[in-house]
Amino acid sequence: MKSRADDSLQIARKAFLLADYRASQHFFQIASKQDPDNIEPLIKLSSCAAFLGQPRMARSHALSAVPVGGQTPALLAELADQLSMLGESEAAFRVIQKMQPDSEVSINSKASIAGTLHRINKLDEALDWIARAASEVTNDSRHSSIHAFHGQILRFHDRRTEAYTAYDKAIRLDPQNAQAYLGRALIRRATPEHQHVDHLRKMLARCKPGSKSESQLAYALFKELDDLGDHANAWPALEKAWRAKRNEKRYNAANESALFQRLALLTPNLKSGQPISDEAYPTPIFILGQPRSGSTLLERLLTQHPDVSAGGELFDFIHQLHWCADLPHSGFVSIQAAERVAAQDLSSLGQRYLDHIKWRADGRKFVIDKLPPNYLLAAFIAKAIPQAIIIHSVRDAMDTCYSQLKECFDHGYEHSYNPDDMADHYLGYRAFMNRIKQDLPGRIHECDHSDMIENPDSTTRDLFAFCGLDFKPDYLAIENDQRPVSTASSSQVRSGINREGVGRWLPYSEKLESMREKLGA
Repeated sequence: MKSRADDSLQIARKAFLLADYRASQHFFQIASKQDPDNIEPLIKLSSCAAFLGQPRMARSHALSAVPVGGQTPALLAELADQLSMLGESEAAFRVIQKMQPDSEVSINSKASIAGTLHRINKLDEALDWIARAASEVTNDSRHSSIHAFHGQILRFHDRRTEAYTAYDKAIRLDPQNAQAYLGRALIRRATPEHQHVDHLRKMLARCKPGSKSESQLAYALFKELDDLGDHANAWPALEKAWRAKRNEKRYNAANESALFQRLALLTPNLKSGQPISDEAYPTPIFILGQPRSGSTLLERLLTQHPDVSAGGELFDFIHQLHWCADLPHSGFVSIQAAERVAAQDLSSLGQRYLDHIKWRADGRKFVIDKLPPNYLLAAFIAKAIPQAIIIHSVRDAMDTCYSQLKECFDHGYEHSYNPDDMADHYLGYRAFMNRIKQDLPGRIHECDHSDMIENPDSTTRDLFAFCGLDFKPDYLAIENDQRPVSTASSSQVRSGINREGVGRWLPYSEKLESMREKLGA
């Protein structure tokens, strides 16, 4: 049977490489039956199902591979990666726990495992794996990305000197590694004595227009020029970054407006699920809203309480909504999935979400999920998990919008690559949230970043009271918290509650006048 399984595998692999997923699916099924001790067919069957828009089948195949023993580290790494992309984070983590960073795992598999751990917000473990991979690589340009990723994870841990060194290694191995230049720029504030402006300009001049590398280098150049106070030259660099980003994917205001309207229309008809009072499950605290609105600060404050665990930016609710709909993702939220689930008993959605985040609580009573776009599903969250606590993080409109405009997001947020698009998105989002709050009176606590800066004690007390948590003044000292932070606010939040981000847009006020007028700010 083994030789026949090998023949089927070869045919299946060729079909998979040709993106003929139905043929590949057929032959991987044959191979799996012929050799049930090999998980490669199951992993590939999961991938085929995902490509064919069959999310439940994709999960089923991947999960069925988990208990099969005797697998190579390379296959286990691939399985963990597949599970994480399907929203099965706990299963992915348990697969990785079968291995050790110092075991006989290839460098590429170590880096892949670190990437999976980063995706599921296990940053301490991610650092262990990528540090081991970086220590083993040779001086080969193909390993530049490993040093760059090592630098990124070190930056999340606030180990800035080591991160800077890792980025430098990445650049030395591959002078074209634009991601490393951007990461290095984000590590520290540029000064006249320590900056890379001339070199970044030379690199940009050689870049392919509209490429990902151009956007990353342009954001790095903007960051350093902005640090140096050279705002006249910083702005054109930012515009260049936007043009390159828009080349990747454009913002569609009409589609987004339709999404807001159709989601809002669903809210009044959603039926509440049954509250889950089982003490084995933590109470989720959702912090949602716009990116760069102060959500990381709120998470940092709440997790000073011993009963609260930080889950990070989790896609679990979105994954479970699409599982219940048995539809693939389309952007952050598929309106077709939302409309299909709206007609269902939402108890199943709530139960599946709680089952998937329970492990993140580490025995604590509360766990925070701070994925910003969850605001789109605030009504579904409120109805599917009646005991859920929902915090809406808000900030001054101009500060929020400018903070997004200057950020190089890895994915999504296409509205943030043009000031007018940014304003249109923000106005649509605010109108949507106002309507959701009207339909859900008393369910959503709005926490304003301005209030937090001006009156941190009273604003934090109100926040804790809404969550049913006791407050101690010591909780305000978040600058003493050494846990890693993977969001764009990773450096700012380590300085405690401060005014650092207030009015940062003012040097560019003339360029942002159209956005300001639209926002009515």
